[in-house]
Amino acid sequence: MNVYFFTTNPSLSYKNNLAIISSLQKVGGRIYSNLEGLAPVFDWANSIDALVALGVGESRDLAYVIALGIARRKPVLYLLPKGLKIPEEILKINESRDIKKVLMISFFTHKRLDLIIRNFLEKKFLADDICNIKYTLRLNRGLNRYLHWKSKRAKKTKANLIRVILESSMESDERYREKGK
Repeated sequence: MNVYFFTTNPSLSYKNNLAIISSLQKVGGRIYSNLEGLAPVFDWANSIDALVALGVGESRDLAYVIALGIARRKPVLYLLPKGLKIPEEILKINESRDIKKVLMISFFTHKRLDLIIRNFLEKKFLADDICNIKYTLRLNRGLNRYLHWKSKRAKKTKANLIRVILESSMESDERYREKGK
């Protein structure tokens, strides 16, 4: 997963930046950032999966980046060190119920940072009950008739039936389960 990390203090020596980068690496994120020395993404709004923003002090760029992430329907995690106030422009952005589905604001300490980032990414990307990856399945007529017949008997849609078949195959595959451990 590609994560864009935006910070108002673009120094690699800033401890909060290092802690967030470390937490993102632990969950396996490919990190792009405005930090000195990290790869920027020129068209980040189209090529990233999530945005993590660290706000310390006032910054119009921060509000702009968060608004752009929301406009592109990218999950946004806005982090603030515990004890700081949420800037007024971010509070204004977060007033809408629809935006609250995309934007998560969290106060952090270094001890809780890993947990906050992991929970955010799991909630947005790793939830097992959310099916958001699509495939085009090409079948011949015989397979299509069988799938139609089977889905009617099981009282499921064709997509749900295929999902159930794949899940049961995954559960019974010992080699796959051993690899996952």
